[in-house]
Order: sequence, then C-alpha cells, then structure tokens
Amino acid sequence: MPQRPDIGAADAQRSPMVQFRPAKPQAPSQFQRFVQESTGKLLPHFGSSLFENPLAYAADTAAPAPAEYVLGPGDEVRIQIWGGVDFAGSQTLDRSGQINLPKIGTINLSGVRVKDLEDTLRKRIATVFNTVQVNAALGKLRGITVFVVGQAQQPGTYNLTSLSTLVNAVFASGGPGVNGSMRAIELKRNGQTVTTLDLYDFIVSGDKSKDVSLQPGDVIMIPPVGPRVALTGATDHAAIYELKQGTNLQNLLSLGGGFPTLASTQKALLERIDPQNANAPRQVQNIALNAQGLAQPLRDGDVITLLPMIQAFGNVVTLQGAIAQPLRHPFTPGMRIQDLIPDRAALLTPDFFKRRNDLVQNRIAQLRARGFTPEQIQALDRAQQLPEDISLTSEIISRNNLVGQPGLFGPQGQPGQPGQALAPGQMGPQNPSLPAGQFNNNPAVNASMANSINLLTPQEQEQQLQRDREARVQRNVTDRVRSFQDQINWDYAVIERLNKNELRTQLIPFNLGKAIVQKDPAHNLELQEGDIVTIMSSAELRLPVERQTRVVRLEGEVVAPGLYQALPGETLAQIITRIGGVTPQAYLYGAEFTRESVRKQQQQNLDQLVRRLETQMQSAGATLAANLTGERALQSPALIQQQQQQMRLQIDRLKVLRSKGRVSLELDPLRTMSAATAGTTTSQILTSLPDLPLEDGDAFLVPSQPAFIAAVGSVNNENVLVYKPGKTVGDLIRSAGLTEDAKPSDAFILRADGSVLSRTRTGFFSNFESTKIMPGDTLVVPPKVDRETGYNFLVRGLRDWTQIFSNLGIGAAAIRTLRN
Repeated sequence: MPQRPDIGAADAQRSPMVQFRPAKPQAPSQFQRFVQESTGKLLPHFGSSLFENPLAYAADTAAPAPAEYVLGPGDEVRIQIWGGVDFAGSQTLDRSGQINLPKIGTINLSGVRVKDLEDTLRKRIATVFNTVQVNAALGKLRGITVFVVGQAQQPGTYNLTSLSTLVNAVFASGGPGVNGSMRAIELKRNGQTVTTLDLYDFIVSGDKSKDVSLQPGDVIMIPPVGPRVALTGATDHAAIYELKQGTNLQNLLSLGGGFPTLASTQKALLERIDPQNANAPRQVQNIALNAQGLAQPLRDGDVITLLPMIQAFGNVVTLQGAIAQPLRHPFTPGMRIQDLIPDRAALLTPDFFKRRNDLVQNRIAQLRARGFTPEQIQALDRAQQLPEDISLTSEIISRNNLVGQPGLFGPQGQPGQPGQALAPGQMGPQNPSLPAGQFNNNPAVNASMANSINLLTPQEQEQQLQRDREARVQRNVTDRVRSFQDQINWDYAVIERLNKNELRTQLIPFNLGKAIVQKDPAHNLELQEGDIVTIMSSAELRLPVERQTRVVRLEGEVVAPGLYQALPGETLAQIITRIGGVTPQAYLYGAEFTRESVRKQQQQNLDQLVRRLETQMQSAGATLAANLTGERALQSPALIQQQQQQMRLQIDRLKVLRSKGRVSLELDPLRTMSAATAGTTTSQILTSLPDLPLEDGDAFLVPSQPAFIAAVGSVNNENVLVYKPGKTVGDLIRSAGLTEDAKPSDAFILRADGSVLSRTRTGFFSNFESTKIMPGDTLVVPPKVDRETGYNFLVRGLRDWTQIFSNLGIGAAAIRTLRN
C-alpha cells in the first residue's frame, strides 16, 4: 500500500489571504463634539478599541475546515486511493467544481460538504473499480471576495479566506466608522438579507449566534448609527453607546458590567434634549439610581453622568503622624485618647526597629539578594575603600553598571551605605546643598568634580581630601546615633474635628504626655465620630530649646571622646568638665569648634560671593579698558583676556571650597597652651572657653600641641618649620624667604584657632613682624597682582607727562598765534 501523504502539514504555513489596510484616523462625530462641549471629555464609541488590531480577529487558515464547509472552485483536495487502483495526490476544483482522477475520470465536487467528501469519492470510484479504499481531506482553501459598504471605516472589496465569517470581514474593514452602526450590520447574499449582526452581543457576552460563514460575492452592509447616548462620570466604561428600541438605564449600565461600585446610588444627572423642539434648551434631571430610576427609558442625545460616592467613613477615628501604625480605627461611643493610644509603645514607628535591625544585617547577603553580581559587589567594595579618589570611583561605578542603583549611596552619598542613589546631575563635593565627601552616580559629573579639584595645589588637594574623609567618618557615627533620637512632642497633639453645623474644621489641642503617661482626665479627651488625631514630632514642629535633643561630638585630647547629649543651656566648658576635662597634652588654642547652622550660613555666603564675582567679571573688562592709556590701551584686549582668565581661575577655586562651619573662639594664646607646656591645670585652661550654649550637631576637636609652623604662598621655602617659643612673624619671613613677586605688605597669619591676623589688625603702635608665632600658625604671603616694576612705572609715567606738557605747549602757541 502506498504511503499516505502528509495531509495538513502545509496548512500551518499558509498566510492569510486578506491584506489589512492601515486605519485612517477619523474626525470626531457631531455627537462626540456635542458631548465634549457638555462634559469636557472626548468620549470614544463603545467597543471601538477592539478594531485597533484587526489581525487579532482574522480567520485561522491553519485550522481544519468545519464539517459543514461546502467545497467550491479553487479548493484543493488531497486524495489517497488504494485497492483496485492506486493513487495519491492533490486535485484543485476547477471553475466547474470538478476534479479529474487518472483511470477514473471527472468527478464533480462542487457543493459537497467536507463531511460527505469521502463517501462521494468512494461512490463515484466504485462505478469503475471495486474493492477500493479512499481517504480524502482538504488542502489549500480557496479565496472569496466580499464587499463591505455603508458606514464602514474602510469600505471596499476584500479577498478573504473561505473560512472567514461575517465577524472576520467586519474587523478586516476596520469596523464601523464614527457614524456607522454596531448593532444592525447586515449580510446580504443574492439581494436577500441572510443575517443581522449586533456587535454588542459579541463584545459584551461573546454571542456569535448571528455570525455566519461567507460566500463569494457576499455584501456586508453597515448602516448609519442609530440613537446614541453618552455615559460619563464615576465609571470605568465612559463611552458613547448606541441604543436599541426600549433601552433603559439598567440595560445601558449592563453593557459596561453593571452598576459601578464607586458610583453614588443617591443621584445621577441626565441631560436631555427635545428632538421635537430644536430651539428648546437642554433640560437636566436628577435620577435616583433605584429600581424606578434604573427603569428610566433613554432617548437619543441623552448624556448620563454618574456621580462618585461620598468617600466618608461613618464610624471611624483616624490616628496619624509620628506613630507606629497610622490607621483608621473603629469608633465606639465614649471612646477617648487612651483607647486610641493605649501606651507609649504605640508611638514607636516601624522605621525605628528597622534601623536597629539594619545594624546587624549582612551587607553582602543583602546585595546578592537584590541581584548584584560578585563582580559588582567587588567593584562597590573597592569604590568604598577608595573614596578619596573621585575620578577612580566614578570609573569603577560606571564600568560595572552601578550607576543609578538604589541603595548604593547613603544619605551622605557614601558607597556601600544604605540609602537612595543620587540622581544624575546632582553634585557631590561641589554641591553646596550636600555635605563634603558625597559622591555622584553620574560619571560625567564626577569627571567635572575631579577637574575642579585639580585646580587646587597638591597640598590643598590633600587637605581637602583629608577633610572629606574625616567628615565622612564623623557623619557615619553621628548620623547612626542621631537616627535613634526620634523625638515625640509630648506637650502638644491635636484633634481635627468637623463642625457639622458650620462645616468648618476645629483644632482641639491637648497634652499628649498628660493624656498617655500621666492619664490626666483633663487631657484624655473624649473623641467623636470622624475625628483625626495627629501626633507631632520635632521634625514637624520645632521644640523649645530645653526639650530638644542636642547631640554634641567631643574628640581629640579630651578624657572621654564620644557623642554626648548636651543638657539645656549647657556650655562647652561645662560639658567637657562633666566628661572629665581635657588631657595634659590638649592644645585648646588650636581647638576646632564647628556648628552646622554656621556651616550652612558660611556656605550660603560663599555661594553668594561666587555669584557676585561672576557678575563683576562681566564688567571688569570694560572698567580696565576705560582706565588704560597710551601704549597699554593698545594692549587692552590681551590684558582683559588675561584678567578674565585669572578671575575665572579664582572663581573656579572658590566653587571647590566647602565650608566647615568652624567658629573662631578667639582664645588667649598664652592661657590656652597645653597644660604640659604652660604649667597650668586643665581646669584653669577650660575657664578661658566662652560661655556658648551648645546646639545639636556641634563638634569640638581638641588637638595635641603641634611642634611645627608653616609658610605658604610667594615664599622660597614652603616646608613646615619647627616651632620655637618666642619666634616672631619676622623670624618666620626670614626663615621662609620671599620670592621676587611676593607682596609682603599683604601678608597675613592664619592662626591655629582659625582667626586671621594681618598688618592692618596689628594696631598703630604694634609691629606685624614682631607678633609672636603660636604652634600651628601659618604665614600666607600673596603674590603681586600687577607685575610691572617700579622703574618701568616711572619711565612710563614720565613719558606720559612729557607728552601732556608738550601738547599743552603746542596748544598755548596756537592760541597766541590766533590772537595775533
């Protein structure tokens, strides 16, 4: 017996015969614009979104033909015959619907259904051969041509597969247009209406009982749209709907899944026009959405607006603010504050315990759980170990795709600390709004930061990076301790209550501590339905100074360095005495006292200075050009350019500087030497500290007494020098040596306590060079701004004056000649 052909294998490779045309955008219909003018919304037609993808509803040409499929010209039949005669092959019905089999002859298969195909072939072959077996199936199907007319979005002729139905043809044409009906689509064949399709039945309930197979020459007629209404408001199915005769509001809402849960049942708005009187104004009706209201018949042109339900709670008291669980609680008659907040533990926020748990979490395990590869974790650790090299850190982060990863940069932007990554474009060490030592996750910005730091001298760069490292370490400890200092405002909480008679909100304050801790009935107020109780924290309302938490950092040459909570009104000397004082090696004159509020103000002033200098730089060129005369006037463009470059360099260096918030205590140098050097007690040294009340965030660093002094600027020897008691500024100048471009008249001393001593501050009867140098002081000698020598200045001046006198003489001679 011959092998059977692989019937049906080629069916899966067939392509759909219809070629879908791209839909053309259609202008809104008149009714759509009418509704838009009334509601402010351009509503779509119900179901129109289904026609955005016509291929989704194309007939599957690879599916087996149904048993009722009728063969016609163009269909391919795959036949296998064995027994009295053998044959295996494919035959295509010709225009007469016939096939021609060898040794058998012509067989007419037109009009034969698929389920009768084998019986028809067997009976015909049996007239020629006995004892034969027949197996037959459909191969390639014929194409049919149908016509889509009327109010279709894309009317025309369509070549579809013979398996296509009326629904397939409607979707192939893009569906009804904005003025076409979805509820009365007619299929006409030989002048007779075969079926009328309501697409709403297909869209809403999947009913295809009116969908029939197409035949060649069928005409799909899409008539004009019927009566329409608009549904808008509190519904997810706001659209324009086509009505049938007798449709009421209940029928309309059922098309969108029923009555919306979030719509008000009390009232809906119905805007109606009178078609009998075109000049009559529109009427608005209130409809209660009960059984009677839902039975309201709808008319053409109606606009129904569903109102949202009132989002009010009937038996609720809301607790919010600095509490563990901000929630709505059920209200019971006689309910009081203590019923809502039973104890102090209810005021601990979940974030408080989360921060504590994070202290013992395995950081590497956390990063792995978040999907980081070992290479990324290793690169991140390397970036954390090299925080001072900004350009290298930026390269590591960008090369390993760590840019923008949340949680890699902490609140201070430090690699590896939990927090939120900085957004691209935020600055790090150069951003005045961020503390020093912060990093950026944008490599381009980091490169700019590195270039700005390169404007500093190597010594200044090292000092800047050292300050960044120290500030970063200090913030790690200080922020971790301060993060557990959640402050509840125990003296004030408030109840927000709606006065239903006057419809305004009343604020009823009470003392939280007395209500919860002391259980004072006067503050354990009775609550009412709908009350909102708000618990305040120090972040929302600034507490009085005596109740604020002040964390002060003491380090260096103190007996017990650490973080301490300062008492109300406590001064620097008092808190140092409370922790045991300072060590004998403490150099109080060089102590560094920083304050956060001062740092912010200093940084703000520095930023204002930079902006002012940038503004002045624009007019400096014109001022210079106006004051140049003679040959120097010819050189003004070069001089202006040189001056602007110098000013730009200075401005760029100022942009790099970050304020530390240091406060100069202006201590007596001799009284604040170390106890070991001055031969005094530590208690005597502390008495020289000013009576300055401490604030939150203050830091006090007491160094040991240094053994060196320094000279920088236009000096020959910028190395540090050994301090010797009794050494003066003049001795330091002679030891360092001045360069040719030095300007000693502008020299100044940067004292170890942060103050500056210049020639103008030494007084009329004192000498700057005779001022004694203290350990840690630095002499700064600036260079000359105008490099012109005195001889050149004298010669140029004489030449200018000679030219002036010569011109005066010539002018006087000319006047005498004119008079004569």
